[in-house]
Amino acid sequence: MENKTSTYRVEQKLTAATIHEFLAKTKYRVVSDTNGGDAVLSGKVLRMEVVAAVVPDDDHGDHQHGASDGDAGDDDLRSDIDGPRDG
Repeated sequence: MENKTSTYRVEQKLTAATIHEFLAKTKYRVVSDTNGGDAVLSGKVLRMEVVAAVVPDDDHGDHQHGASDGDAGDDDLRSDIDGPRDG
């Protein structure tokens, strides 16, 4: 994963979250060696935007919370997928 923003370590956080989702929701294994997998997933974080979200609070009215939105491109994330895991 490549970070083209000024947001510190966003590419590492996105990589970790992507790996977590693959492991939690699929039967694929994630390997670090690009030659050891059947596919290579790559990406580039191009920008980060902070947007305000209004979340209703059941007891005290509405409160605003920050959220971020990032775009992922297609370069340099090398978390390889090597077929279904056993089990």
